[in-house]
Amino acid sequence: LSSGINAEYGLNPLDGVLQYQKEYNAKLAQVQLTSAEDNEFAKVLLILTDDNKVHTYPPDLHDIVEDIPLYFTLVYPDKMLLKGLVLKGDRAEETWSTHLRGDRILSVNSKATNDAVYSQGRVLGDRSVLHKYINPNVMAVAVESGTAEKGQVDVQLYDMVSGTQLYHARHKQYSGPVHLLVVENWLLYHMWCSKLRRYEVVVAEFFLPSAPNTTEFSSLHPHSSSFSLQQAYIATSPLAAMAVTTTLKSITNRAVLFAETSGRIAVVPKALLDPRRPTIPTPEDRQEQLIPYTPQLSLSPMSYVTYNKTLQDIRGMVTGVTGLESTSLLFVYGTDLYFTRVTPAKTFDMLNEDFDYYLIGLVLLGLCFGTIVTQALAENKALNKKWK
Repeated sequence: LSSGINAEYGLNPLDGVLQYQKEYNAKLAQVQLTSAEDNEFAKVLLILTDDNKVHTYPPDLHDIVEDIPLYFTLVYPDKMLLKGLVLKGDRAEETWSTHLRGDRILSVNSKATNDAVYSQGRVLGDRSVLHKYINPNVMAVAVESGTAEKGQVDVQLYDMVSGTQLYHARHKQYSGPVHLLVVENWLLYHMWCSKLRRYEVVVAEFFLPSAPNTTEFSSLHPHSSSFSLQQAYIATSPLAAMAVTTTLKSITNRAVLFAETSGRIAVVPKALLDPRRPTIPTPEDRQEQLIPYTPQLSLSPMSYVTYNKTLQDIRGMVTGVTGLESTSLLFVYGTDLYFTRVTPAKTFDMLNEDFDYYLIGLVLLGLCFGTIVTQALAENKALNKKWK
C-alpha cells in the first residue's frame, strides 16, 4: 500500500509474484486488519479512502464483514481533529468528531488488538478487590501548547467508538517528545519537564468503583464511571521508543521496554511503575508486596537486554508472543535490526540448560522399581494374612 501513489498491490510472499493491483481515485486514509477470514483462512483487510469508501482485500468480501461492527478513528494533525466512523455497507459514516485544543499533536497510541487480560481485578492486602476498567476501544492522544520552555502537554484518553473523553491530564511547563503506551487498564507516558530539566514517566491506572455485572464491555453501553490512580517517576534518559511485553495468556507480569536514544534497551518491571507504591508501607502493602515509592527510577546494568551492544537510530519496537507463557519476543528496528527474547518473570516454565536429565531418569527408574517391589510385598502379605 502506498499513500503517495494511492494504489494497492497483492504479492505472493513465497515468490514475490504480483497477483493483484488496484488504483484508487482518492487518498488512502487507514488500513485495518479484521477478525474475519476468507475461504483460505486469510484475514480480511479493510482499506478506507478519504472519500469514506471502504474497500476489502482480498477484494469483494464486503458480505463477510457486514455483520461485524467495525469502527475507524482518524487523526488529522493539521486540523487538530479526531473523527470516528462506522462501517455501513461499502462506506464509512461519521459518528463523532472532536477538535483538540492545542498547537500540535505529539503522539497517538491505542490498545493492541491482541491485548489479552488475564485477571479482571487486583486483590489488595486486606483481601478486597480493585476491579479493573477494561476498555478495548481506548486511544491516547498527547497535545502540546505554547513554546518548549513555557508550554504544556495535555494527555487525553478517548473511546474510539463513542468519542467519549475518559481521562485528561494537563502538565504545565512540559514538552515533547511524548511516548505513549495503553495496555490493559493503565496508561504510561514519557516526556520532558522543562521546569526541572529532567525526563519523567507518568503512569495512571483505571479502576471501577464497584464490581461490574458482566465481564463483557460495550462502548455504547459502558459501565459506571471509572476512577484513576496516578504517579510520576524521574526517568534516567531520553527515549526513542517504548513498548510492552506480550505473552500468550498474559499470566506473566508485564514489563515495559525503554529504547534509549543512547542505543540501549531497558526492561522495567511493571511493579516499579505502579501508581500504588506507598511512601510508608503498611502491613497490607507488605502483604501485597508493593515496592516502597522512590522518585528516581533506578535501573541496574542487568536490566538491559542489549548487553554491551549499542543500536543506532532506533525507530520502533515490536513485541510478540511465543508458545511459552514466560517468554516474549522483541524486535527492534532502525539503522540496526535487533531480535531477542525477554523473560520478565524468568523462565518459570523452562528447564535450565544444566538440568541433570540422567539423575532424574535414575530417580524415576528407582521409583518404578520400588513401586513394583512394594506391590509384590503387599500382595504376599495379604496372601499370608488370609492363610492364618
